[in-house]
Amino acid sequence: FIIIPPKSQTEIINEGKKLSHCVGGYAERHALGKCDILFLRKKEDPGTPFFTIEVRGDNIIQYRGYKNNLLTPVPDEVTEFVNRYKVFLKRRK
Repeated sequence: FIIIPPKSQTEIINEGKKLSHCVGGYAERHALGKCDILFLRKKEDPGTPFFTIEVRGDNIIQYRGYKNNLLTPVPDEVTEFVNRYKVFLKRRK
């Protein structure tokens, strides 16, 4: 997996539309620096939305996939990657 920061509010809105979840509503908060929105992508397919991560400070608040993962559970490898990313965020400080 890779982490990609959005380049614009429009990218965040489009992410929400493609994954059928509410991240588009976070675009303004992201632009104002109240939270960070990051895109989690498969390394071999970085252009296709997969999961979205909300970060505040050094804490991951949530990560969601298609329809907030109501149809399918979060894959174990995604949870493992996010947990490693949490450690990374804590170590940055």
